[in-house]
Amino acid sequence: MVTPRGPASVNGRLVKDGTPVEAGVTVKLEDRAYAIVATTTTDAQGTYAFDDVTISGTGLNVLFAQEWNEQYDVGDVVSWAWLGPITIPRGDRVQVADLEISLLGFEQVTPPSGTSFSEGEVSAQNPLSFEWTPYPGAGTYWVDLTQGNDLNRVWQSAMVDTTSVAFDGALNSGIQMPADTYWWGVGACKDVQDYRLTIYGYLPTFVVKP
Repeated sequence: MVTPRGPASVNGRLVKDGTPVEAGVTVKLEDRAYAIVATTTTDAQGTYAFDDVTISGTGLNVLFAQEWNEQYDVGDVVSWAWLGPITIPRGDRVQVADLEISLLGFEQVTPPSGTSFSEGEVSAQNPLSFEWTPYPGAGTYWVDLTQGNDLNRVWQSAMVDTTSVAFDGALNSGIQMPADTYWWGVGACKDVQDYRLTIYGYLPTFVVKP
């Protein structure tokens, strides 16, 4: 008779600029449906462990977010970072790659925060160029544009392998960008051992005036 195997565990380490983080940094585990299934914190060596993981198979991800960790100011670390997908055979102990939470020089450059445009100024004939500095080792990037105080995403670029994207002002809905306040964010992806690391920056703002 085969004895059923017990719960699995997921173990790893958070680093900032390549150095293990301090104790008490919150890390979460999500399933393939993007639901949080476990929460833990790092120890004094920057390591974390999710024990008694009953979900087996593929598609689990380790998450870090600055908003869960107020010991870091905005800009000290990435807005959020995602590492996965992780395959977890039931009953096994899985050691994942280090999760880097520093921005490592990754920064949004153009347009600078607080820039303003007139309605209709951004067009196919006069596109807006979103530009940023590279994230070390990243192979692809994308840009999100959100609108209004609820940060509703109204446009998303294709994945690119450059550090700039041209935007002609046409939102996903098909309308031209109306007067309002907008925030733009950039995500970066790179391979780390057998996993994909995805990190996200912050949201500089610009204003479109009537």
